[in-house]
Amino acid sequence: MEPWAILVFAVVLGALAFFEPCAIASNVLFTQYVQRISRRERFGQLGRMALARIGLLVALGLAVSGLARAGGIALPDIFLEVAYGSFGAVYVVSRFVYIPVPHIRFYGIVPGAERRLAEGTKLGLTLPACTIPLAGALLMALAGAARPALGAAAMLLFAVFFSIPAFIYSFRPATARTLRFLDRSARTTPYLTGILFALVAAGKALAA
Repeated sequence: MEPWAILVFAVVLGALAFFEPCAIASNVLFTQYVQRISRRERFGQLGRMALARIGLLVALGLAVSGLARAGGIALPDIFLEVAYGSFGAVYVVSRFVYIPVPHIRFYGIVPGAERRLAEGTKLGLTLPACTIPLAGALLMALAGAARPALGAAAMLLFAVFFSIPAFIYSFRPATARTLRFLDRSARTTPYLTGILFALVAAGKALAA
């Protein structure tokens, strides 16, 4: 995948990430929590969330790109085609069948972090189950490119676009209309994600 295409891919995946069903649930709970605290504390929690998420994802992008470059790793196109096609199928199937995949809470490796860390930091250091394939797909593309600077930039974009809606909804009253929109988004986004992955997989197959 060309560098510009990877960056566009990162933006689209990041924009979808917030609205995936399990991600939107945890993010809505967080935004409702920060609406009950002072404006200053709200900015503090949102800042911690964004910085933690950016730091985590950029570190992952640098690690994967750097290891791929150092080890001369090249993922075969057929592997990426199958992986992206499988991811797309999983998102569609998940609307009909419960798939028991846990969230990845990176802060869990630190003893006592659950008690000590701020709620925003914990959210930023968590990959909800339904966003794991999104991050994984992007990391696969970055492994193929094997360019650390691109890895950092792409994961930064993913993190930023994943986080922007949380800032918006933290200052927007949770009206019935807003909640209906978020509910519809959670129901629709997996289908959009499935279509996106199918198109990417088909594009790679045709370009091969």
